[in-house]
Amino acid sequence: MDDTATDDELLALLRATITARHPDERTAITPLVCPACDWNRFEVVADECFCEGCCLPLGIEDGGVHPNGYPWRLSPAHPHPSPTSPAHPSSAHPSSSQPSPVLTCPDGHDLFEAALALTTTPPDEPRRLSLALRCADDGTVLLHIDNATITPRPCPCPPGTHVQAPTPAPRP
Repeated sequence: MDDTATDDELLALLRATITARHPDERTAITPLVCPACDWNRFEVVADECFCEGCCLPLGIEDGGVHPNGYPWRLSPAHPHPSPTSPAHPSSAHPSSSQPSPVLTCPDGHDLFEAALALTTTPPDEPRRLSLALRCADDGTVLLHIDNATITPRPCPCPPGTHVQAPTPAPRP
């Protein structure tokens, strides 16, 4: 499958759904690639993407995806059901009637390419996030997180150990 076509489709979906709420907002829309192993396919559990290549989370839920490591919560923060209804049962427990926590497309595939829209206000403070997914097997495209509000969360680091990006000086 052509990665360029995949990226274009995901980016177009996000561009069509994002609107600025304030004049000073900026939105960056980008395809997602794992920073640890450079892979671009993910399993999705609730609001988090886990890399197929190295199993590490991208930090969608908690702010790790932001270049400055800005800790956050998504509001509303709730698990999203699979696009199918009811969710596919877990393949690890075929006899279980509990739905799988792993998102699947309508055909039951669980690997997705992803793109992120991150809306910020000066000085690069995250405000809203959207996540578009495309099934790596059949091409199904969906908007998984739609303009979720980002709520700042205190850093869990010991005092004095977390270095935040410097705040730019005010403009004259």
